[in-house]
Amino acid sequence: RGEGSSLPDEEDAAPEDGPPAREPWNAPGEAPPMVLYTKIHAKKTVKEQNNECASCEQQFKHGFLWGPAVRYCEYTGKYYCHDCHKNDLFVIPARILHNWDFTKCYVCSDAHAYLSEIYALPIFNPPTPLYALAPKLKKLKILRQQLYFLKDFLVSCRRKKAALLDDLPPERRHLVFEKDTYSIQDFVDTTKDVLLRWVRDVAKTFMLHVTTCQLCLAQGSICEFCGDSQAIYPYDIKGVVQCKRCHAFFHRKCYVKEKC
Repeated sequence: RGEGSSLPDEEDAAPEDGPPAREPWNAPGEAPPMVLYTKIHAKKTVKEQNNECASCEQQFKHGFLWGPAVRYCEYTGKYYCHDCHKNDLFVIPARILHNWDFTKCYVCSDAHAYLSEIYALPIFNPPTPLYALAPKLKKLKILRQQLYFLKDFLVSCRRKKAALLDDLPPERRHLVFEKDTYSIQDFVDTTKDVLLRWVRDVAKTFMLHVTTCQLCLAQGSICEFCGDSQAIYPYDIKGVVQCKRCHAFFHRKCYVKEKC
């Protein structure tokens, strides 16, 4: 086994910025559709919403401070009538992404249905500041980086591709084939250590094959900075870095960004 045979610690790699999250849109003159909100709303007043339900557009009945006739949805940041808001509870993606907060909040019926539908879809890219609030997520990101590189070796390996890749659970394939996308389910499982254990076990299985398979070992690279004849491997997160410009791999200790 080479120097890249060990799994990394969370300090060994810095998380990279993911693509910006999608923002909601409103078509002129139309009620807003149920879309992916990723920012925490600044709470507005019922009056700013024209005193009407954001879903059915019926006028609210007047009462003391709007009384029980109005219910607020923590997901959409809008007010609803009792027919459109049944006090269903759900975790709020924006609170997870910005505060690592899994408190279940009241949401309208449409929001509850929508969030239930996307619960297992890997459509979220954590913002960089979140990793400081979520050490487990940071560990998971680093393991996924290693898993992503190990996967590349298995894809081209004739010996183990079917057994190790094709049998991955469909709902977790993105954890291997993508670097940094998550579902709400993934975030919840991360807090319970379920996902971290699964990714670590898969990484160990992949590593065992790659570091003992001659076909995989033959795919190593040579560090062009030092010219050492010993092959280096991208899954060695501790000792190897990839240049973002040319995409080649080098020893971390040798790599100079300005000279590549």
